[in-house]
Amino acid sequence: MVQLGNIELVDNLRSLARHRSRHFIEKTVNASSIGEYEEQGWVVEKRYEHSARVKKEKVGKEALEDRVWTLFEKMGFLYLNGDGYAQLTADVKIPQSQTIAIDVVGIDEEVAVAVWCQQDARQPLQPILDTCIAARQRFVLSVRQQYPLLKRPGEKRQIAMALFVAAETLVSEEDEARAKNGDIAIFRERELQYYEELVAHLRHAARYQLLADMLGGKHIPGLDINVPAIKTKVGEYTYYIFPISPDDLLKIAYVAHRSKGAKSDINPTGCATRLHS
Repeated sequence: MVQLGNIELVDNLRSLARHRSRHFIEKTVNASSIGEYEEQGWVVEKRYEHSARVKKEKVGKEALEDRVWTLFEKMGFLYLNGDGYAQLTADVKIPQSQTIAIDVVGIDEEVAVAVWCQQDARQPLQPILDTCIAARQRFVLSVRQQYPLLKRPGEKRQIAMALFVAAETLVSEEDEARAKNGDIAIFRERELQYYEELVAHLRHAARYQLLADMLGGKHIPGLDINVPAIKTKVGEYTYYIFPISPDDLLKIAYVAHRSKGAKSDINPTGCATRLHS
């Protein structure tokens, strides 16, 4: 059976969340090694009698992965991958199948998201897009087997696949077409910055904006919300008055964030969920 490994409840990852949210790496080194570390770009933060605390800015793929993982943690996903990658094991029924590493996985009650990150703008996107496409069916099966919706038997989570790329990455028309055919959302630096700013203001509520951009036009069973309503009319306008919890309203309300520039911001009819603020 295919298994999705290294996934934990987010409540068990608080220490890791602090580590991954920092923009730098810290470590304690022997005093005799300080010069060697300084040559490698490390900065001495504090000196002790026989050792020193040094730090260095995160760069490259590690920095991008930590930013996306931290974004998902702040958005309130219930499950995230632990330290390192999520591991999607090989399918024993397929001879050529291999274990696939997924940079970031986030799972909540409505959606499961698999994310790959590519920081090196010189590398073509086709290989990583091919990996995303190859992983989809295994990811779907693993999530539904290992994380059933106990409160809503018979319902299935929507599955989203995404690729976060560096600012200077060139995404060709062929890449765009391949991503669209594979149902993969591509996010660039400006969009990642937008979500980071949004989650700083709205915390968990920002998750629904991200999911709307990933799942525009798709049906999400967890968002089928029925409430009793009273229909009334004031002048030429028809109104509906109904009780609804803030959490449910948050999932289905809509406001366009046009400053981000994503196509979902200018096409409200194509969104799956929207955020009201």
